[in-house]
Amino acid sequence: MTKHASQIFPAIFNAFAVGAIGSAVLHADFDKSGSLNRVPDERRRRIIRPGAILLPNLDIDDPLPPIPPGGGPPDLKDSLDAKKDTNINAGNDQSELTEMEINSPVTGRAADRVVLRLAPNDANRIRVFKVQPGPAGVWPVVIGDGSTNPSKEEYELLFSSVASWQFKFVIEARTLPWHPDSSFRVPSDPVPNPPDPGDQPFVTSLGGVSNPANRTNRTRSIYPNRIPADVWVELAHFVGGAEAPALEEVGLFTIAPFILLSNLQPVEQVYVVYWSTHNHDFVYDLAEACRAALGAGVTLPPDTSTPFTPHTRGHSGPLYIADETRYSDQWMQDQFEMGYCWAPHAHMHVILHCKRGFGGPLATFVRSELPGPEMGLYDSIHGPGNSLNFGGNLEVSPPVSVANPSLPAGPAGPAVPAQPPAPFGKILLGNSTARPVDPDFREFLKAQKVQPLLEIDTSWLAVGHVDEIISFVPATGGKGFKLLIASVLTAHRLLNHAKAIPAAERTDLFRGKKWVEKPRAAAGVLDAKISVEVLLLRAEASNEEIRQQKLIPIEQRLKRALNLDSSDIIRIPVYFDPFTTSFSAAIAAGEVTVAFTPGMVNMLVVNRHVMVPKPFTVRLKKDKALKILKDKMGIPTVTDARLDPLVGHWHWARGGDIIADIAAIYGVVEADILANPKNVGLTAGVLAGWRRIWIPEDNVDLFEAYVKIVLEDIGLTVHFIDDWDVYHRMDGEVHCGTNAKRTPPEAIAGYAGPFWWDFYERLAEL
Repeated sequence: MTKHASQIFPAIFNAFAVGAIGSAVLHADFDKSGSLNRVPDERRRRIIRPGAILLPNLDIDDPLPPIPPGGGPPDLKDSLDAKKDTNINAGNDQSELTEMEINSPVTGRAADRVVLRLAPNDANRIRVFKVQPGPAGVWPVVIGDGSTNPSKEEYELLFSSVASWQFKFVIEARTLPWHPDSSFRVPSDPVPNPPDPGDQPFVTSLGGVSNPANRTNRTRSIYPNRIPADVWVELAHFVGGAEAPALEEVGLFTIAPFILLSNLQPVEQVYVVYWSTHNHDFVYDLAEACRAALGAGVTLPPDTSTPFTPHTRGHSGPLYIADETRYSDQWMQDQFEMGYCWAPHAHMHVILHCKRGFGGPLATFVRSELPGPEMGLYDSIHGPGNSLNFGGNLEVSPPVSVANPSLPAGPAGPAVPAQPPAPFGKILLGNSTARPVDPDFREFLKAQKVQPLLEIDTSWLAVGHVDEIISFVPATGGKGFKLLIASVLTAHRLLNHAKAIPAAERTDLFRGKKWVEKPRAAAGVLDAKISVEVLLLRAEASNEEIRQQKLIPIEQRLKRALNLDSSDIIRIPVYFDPFTTSFSAAIAAGEVTVAFTPGMVNMLVVNRHVMVPKPFTVRLKKDKALKILKDKMGIPTVTDARLDPLVGHWHWARGGDIIADIAAIYGVVEADILANPKNVGLTAGVLAGWRRIWIPEDNVDLFEAYVKIVLEDIGLTVHFIDDWDVYHRMDGEVHCGTNAKRTPPEAIAGYAGPFWWDFYERLAEL
């Protein structure tokens, strides 16, 4: 591991003078205390990664432009503080910038000229404002975009050669580390060079500056190369018209990385798109669950038939319902990922706008309704991309406390280099050789450095997302979390145990559900109902191949890379669409699969509540289900009382449905439905619109029972969400159709670390 520069070159941290001439002194918050305090220890850290921190200024602190009457909110991507203009804006804008001071030499007189200098590409992504009398809004840009100087890379300090002097600046970062535009990226050049013996305090060169005569060349480096977030600031000194390398001063600044948040973090706001004619059932179930998890700030209509009123820009409640008339796209998770950037002096949430095509309804939503104060937008990598570049293909593990060795390429995914501990978790990214993740997207994620990439093979999945097979949830005891993983073995066992029950004592799966026109709707029959026997006959062998060739290797990879053992994992039952031939032959022919039973692992985690896709599988008498779970599945904690809430179930009916037909689907008496107190006001005949109807069946769904018990046992509250029509049968689930803003760990009262800069140096060169 690279040693601290202070360990290798201790002499460079001392002030000095060459004859009667001294070096100007650079100060910033190099010790990450949250303020510029000018103490010696602060300055000693000026060349140790990450140096002082620059917060990407990607939010909007000025008042937002008004929404025109009768129209939608305007696009805000060009209203971001860093893009709108070259001024320090209103609100908290000034407090989000990083202070820097340059003072006259501690001993000796100043050089004849002192020039503040940035590398050319840094000057494209950084602005340096000079502090002077008057409001911050009129402070001039002296280096970087908007500078009126002849060179936006250099600024000469004008001072008296006799008196002591001080210059104050504030620095703005205009982008995150790494950018698809090469003019915003820093080449992987050697970093500024340390001094030869006797050269003090520091000799440097920002290779690539406009004037080649201003470059000095040394043979040794503090670090092997610059990395994407590095911003090296140089003070060049000139004596008698010539540059004096021995007097040069340098300081390192680092653009704060974009950090993704795991499911363990508290939820502040949930996002969903509402179509009154399509997904009212889903949004109502979701809103009801969010109200239980997040409180009375989530409002419900007066009954299950009344439509929701969508929200508009600026809504601060815990559930944000996007308007169907403007955003007719249900895949909220795929459009963006919400993370954050943290600096000692300020922080903000940042929206990563994923590579999901140019434009589109949800692209408008992201750009028009989400940015604001302390809510930044990184739109630079948005553009065309296959589904592996979508937000559903990014998951973040909880912290990983130990290093892992390198992992070889194989059925679980590509080779993974050895990785150190990851206090902020690892990014799990699905990949496929046939549909590779866009290089720009991968490079962006790698450039953030703080969360190492762990790639797994999702080439066999039609959508190709990691959220189809894994999720992390908080848990009582142990490590404080569990990995949930899709398990066909658990589905095998449950279905085969159900098969052993006489057919008259159990139901078919998917009663009352229909497929869309697709291959699984065999011979044009859209009725999804299927018996346990037929499902096992069609899909058991194919799913066993999926388990052996993909799910087992993936689980083994996750155990090694995330320091997990079997006790850290809970297996969630699922059956995938069967392949038409053997797994190997099917993959070679380009076949892919999706969840056939609703993919319950593809859930939304809201604090200690989980919103799980309702499975609609085989239903049994409660005593039969209890016996299977306790005696066959080995779950000793299951009790009769814990299964009571699952007896009977809700059915979402649409306008035009007939009560008698609904009763026939489930084999119950129409009069029993009408008389049930949960169906107050329901009358026989044709329904006028949406209505949630209680079906008084004396049985429980076996998959629901299993998932409810195993997740309750780790301290979670389970809510089952009907996502069949608009999500499951279109190859997605609850997680795909929602998104969440979560609280960064550093923002939680009492947090004492670690902070990302505490371990940045060891991750920086990976």
